[in-house]
Amino acid sequence: MRYKVKLCLLFFFVFVEISYSKEILLVISYHKDFPWVKDFEKGFFEVITEKRVEKFYLNSKHGSNIEIANNVTKAVKIIEKQSPKILVCLDDNAFEFVCKKYFNTDKQIVFAGINRDRSYYNLEKVSNVTGVFEHIYFEQTFEIIKDAFPAAKNILLLSDKSASSLSALEKCPKKYKGLHITIKNIENFTDWQEEITKAQGIYDILIILTCAKIKDNKGRYLLNTDVLSWTLKNNRLPEITLLNWMVQKGALMGVTISGYYHGIEAGTIVQKLLNGFPISKIPYIKYTKAELTVNLKRAKELNIQLPIGILMFANTIN
Repeated sequence: MRYKVKLCLLFFFVFVEISYSKEILLVISYHKDFPWVKDFEKGFFEVITEKRVEKFYLNSKHGSNIEIANNVTKAVKIIEKQSPKILVCLDDNAFEFVCKKYFNTDKQIVFAGINRDRSYYNLEKVSNVTGVFEHIYFEQTFEIIKDAFPAAKNILLLSDKSASSLSALEKCPKKYKGLHITIKNIENFTDWQEEITKAQGIYDILIILTCAKIKDNKGRYLLNTDVLSWTLKNNRLPEITLLNWMVQKGALMGVTISGYYHGIEAGTIVQKLLNGFPISKIPYIKYTKAELTVNLKRAKELNIQLPIGILMFANTIN
C-alpha cells in the first residue's frame, strides 16, 4: 500500500511539472513596464494564447552587468529544464545572449526588434531561426521634416547609450538634402537636461530616438517616460520621434514604429510553427508597419500649424 502511495505521488508530481511546462518561452531583453515591451506583448498575445507562453525578462536596460548575467543564466536554466519547443526573443540582448546558444538545434527560434543585421549573427549558416528585424525609418523621417518645416536646417538627435540605440544609429545619415543632423548619445540626466536647454537657441528640430537608459545623479536609471515628460515641459522645438509610444505620451510627431506590430508579426510566425509549418520556409521580415503619427494637442501647445497634406495622411492624437 505504501508503495502504491509513493507511486501515485510520483506520478502526480511528474504530471504537475509537465502540465505547467509551457511550449513557448518569450525571452525579453528589457523590463516588463518598458513601453516597447508592453506594446509588443499586446500584439503578440492577440495572436498567441498567453497561457501557452512563459515570459522571462533580462532587465538589460536598468540592470547591472552582474544582474543581467544572472538573468541570462536563469533563462538558460528554464530552457534546459522545461525544454520549450519555441523560443521567442525580443530585442538584441535576448537574441545574442540566450537564444544564440540554441542556433542549429531542435529549438525553433523567432526574434523580433533586432537592430543588428543578418551578417552580424551569421544567420546565413543558421537553419532554425526566423523573425522580424527592427527598421528605423530615418530617411522617411527627414522627408517629413522637410515637408513640415521647410526652413529647418539644423537638427539635434538625442539618444541614450544603449547598445541597441548605438546599433540603430549606424544607419542614420549625418546630412540629408540640406539638413545637418547632430547626433548626441547621453548617459546622465543632467547632461540630457543641459543638451535640451542649449538646443533651444541652436537647433530647429529635436529628434528623440530613445531615452530608456538615462541615469540620475545617484547612478540610478530613470523611467524613460519620466525623461520624456521633463523634455516636453522644457522644450519648445518641434519634437520628432521614431517610436509610437512617445507621440502617444505627448511628443509632436514622427514616422513611428511600434512594438505592437512586431508582436503581431512574431505571433503570426509562431502560430505557423504551431501549425506545423517548417521554420526554414518562413522568410525574415525586414520592414514592419510604420505610421505617420501627429499629436494635435502638442502642436497646439507649440503653436505649430502643420501642412494639411501631412494631417490628411497622419494618425492623429488629440
